[in-house]
Parts: sequence; structure tokens; C-alpha cells
Amino acid sequence: MRFSDYILSMRFCLERIFYSLRRLGQTSDAEGPVLTHVLCESRGRNEDADLELAFRRICGGDNFGNIHLPFEPVLTDKKNNSIGLQLADLVARPIGLKQLRPVSPIVHGMSSSGSWTATHWAATSDTV
Repeated sequence: MRFSDYILSMRFCLERIFYSLRRLGQTSDAEGPVLTHVLCESRGRNEDADLELAFRRICGGDNFGNIHLPFEPVLTDKKNNSIGLQLADLVARPIGLKQLRPVSPIVHGMSSSGSWTATHWAATSDTV
């Protein structure tokens, strides 16, 4: 089966979250598995359905360890202004642009020396 980059990265992240929580003893208690809600940004009806299907397949055992991951997806609209989703956008955007345009000297407000420029702060001030 061929995986999209998005599904592959979601699989990787969900597995790492599970193993980190398990290492900390946070995946189960005396009553059984502890359910963890994972926030995902809503993108549209079709995209949300695809995301939820892939999420549930990964958590159902289609992962590296072939184990059940006790996660539940929570699709939230960008208008909810979630701090966690904003942080994810701030981290992911420069990485994505660097992958799409690796030779570009300026990536989302970052100069070639690696410092943030005024254009970055002006462009992102409405999202902070």
C-alpha cells in the first residue's frame, strides 16, 4: 500500500507519542487503557473523513508495533484559535517551505543567516 507523506508523518507521530506516554506510564491504569485525545486541524469534509479513517487505521494496529494505540481524534476548526495548533503551524511552515524550496535564501521570514526578519513578524503578528 502506498502512503501519502501526510499519513506517513501522522503514523510516525502517533507511534512516538504512544511510546513516549508508555515510557512515562501514561497509557494505562488499573481500569485499562487511558484514552488520549489528539487535536487535528479541520480542513474540509472530504479531507477530515480521510484523516479520521487513516487515524483510526493507524490506532487500530496498522503501525510499526501492530498494536492498538489508545488515541481518539478531535477535529477542530482553525477559528478555535488553539495555541497548540498555532505552535504546530509556526514549526511546520518553515520546515515545509525549506523542503519545497531548498535553495531559497529566505524561508518564511528567516534570513540566510538564520535570524528572523521584520517581514516574518509582520506576516505572523495576526496569528499570535
